[in-house]
Amino acid sequence: MEVVAPHTQILTVTQNGYGKRSQAAEYGLRTGRVGHFYVKRTPKTGDVVGVITVTDDDEVMVISNKGKIIRLK
Repeated sequence: MEVVAPHTQILTVTQNGYGKRSQAAEYGLRTGRVGHFYVKRTPKTGDVVGVITVTDDDEVMVISNKGKIIRLK
């Protein structure tokens, strides 16, 4: 579980290497319900494998199981 502040972004990474960065404020508040769908699961994208909160000052490094590295500011 991640605790998010309104000024942060949420980075979602999928099994096949796709990522989406969204403003935390876009997610809204849901009480008594489970789940949000902000990355559509398709055969092209695969399952969601990671979700983390980030800010503009963060750097993210994604490493595949075959050793491919992607670094993002």
